[in-house]
Amino acid sequence: MSLPRFPVDLDGMMSAGTEGVAAIRAGLEEKKQQSRAAKYRCDYCGNEDDDRKPLQACTGCRTVRYCNKNFQVAHYRVAHKNDCASFTETPLCRAFNPKLILEGCSYPEAPIFAKNHVDGIGCWVSTSGSIDCSLAVLPGSRIPNIDPNNRSVEQLLSVMPGVPGRFLDLRVMVQNRIRRKGAAPVVVVGKGILAVGSARGTPRILEGQLPGELSHFNGKEVKSGEQLAALKDEKTAAIVLRQGDFVIFELQYRCGGPNVSHDFEAWELLDHILVPFSGPWSELLPMAAAKDNVCELRAKVSHELVGRWFADYKEKGQDAYIRSHYGDARAHMISMGNNVIEQQFAMLMSMAMGGGLGR
Repeated sequence: MSLPRFPVDLDGMMSAGTEGVAAIRAGLEEKKQQSRAAKYRCDYCGNEDDDRKPLQACTGCRTVRYCNKNFQVAHYRVAHKNDCASFTETPLCRAFNPKLILEGCSYPEAPIFAKNHVDGIGCWVSTSGSIDCSLAVLPGSRIPNIDPNNRSVEQLLSVMPGVPGRFLDLRVMVQNRIRRKGAAPVVVVGKGILAVGSARGTPRILEGQLPGELSHFNGKEVKSGEQLAALKDEKTAAIVLRQGDFVIFELQYRCGGPNVSHDFEAWELLDHILVPFSGPWSELLPMAAAKDNVCELRAKVSHELVGRWFADYKEKGQDAYIRSHYGDARAHMISMGNNVIEQQFAMLMSMAMGGGLGR
C-alpha cells in the first residue's frame, strides 16, 4: 500500500529561515542601540556615558545615573528625592525597559500591567510571552529541544500548528528600596510568587505556579549554574535583596483551556500578582512564616492597560498587532515562520506515517 506524500518546499524553507534569522539579528541590534541611547546619560547634565569613566547609578533606586557625586547630590535635592522612594520608575535594565519603543512601533516591548510597593519593597509585572500572543503549549522553554531519535507525543504537539497553549508567561521585577538606617536585607522567593485569579477567572486557573527561574540580578543576566552570592536557594529561586538590589523572575502559570489560548485571554482572568517577602535575610519564607514575619505585596492587574496593549490583535488581527508592537521585519519573520512550521509538520506527518518516529 502506498503512503500519502506531503509536498515539502525545501527551497522555500531555506529562504524563509535565512530571511528570518536576518530579521531577528537586525531587530536585536536595533533594540541594543536604542537601549544604550536611552540608558547612558547623566540625569543632571545630560552628558553621554564615557567608557573611560562610566556613569554611576543612584544606589537607592538604580533608576538614574550621574557623572559624579556632586551632580548626584545636586539632582537629589532639586528633583530626585521624591522619585527615589516613590517607585515611579523601574531600575535601569535592558531586559525590562517599559520605555523602550522600537523604531516604527507604537508600544513598548515591556508593558507594565501590574505594580505596587509597600514598606520599601516594590514590584512591576509584565508579559513575557510569544510575540504572536499564543500561550505556551508546554511548561518551560518556548523552543523545546526535541531529540530526533526520541520524540515524545507532547514534544510533537508543542510544534504542531494550531495546537492551543495552556501556560501564561510573566516577568516580575522586585526591588528593595528600604531607606531606614540599619535595615536588614529581605528575601524574595520566586517560587512563592502567585498569580491570583478574579472571581470569574479562578475556576479556570487549573494549576498554581510552575517552577520559575531567576532571570536577572541588578541588570545582569544570571546564567544556569552561575554562582551568585545573593542566591540562597536555587531550587526555590530565593534571592537576598539589599538596599537598591533588584531581581527579575521568569514565571509560568497554567491559565489555558478550551476557550483560553491567547495571552490577553489569560490576563483577563487575573486579579493580582502576590509577591511574599520576609526578613531578616537568613530566614526563608517557611521559617519566617512560622514567626509571623512574612509581608505580602499585592500588585493589582490593570485590565485597562491590558486591553489597550492587546487592542490591535483583538480588533485588527495578529499581523497588525505584531507590526505595531515589534515592527514590520518581525511580522514578516512570523509570516515566513508559519510557512516553515507548516512545512516541518508535513515532514513529521510523512515520517510518522512511514514509521520513522521514535516511540
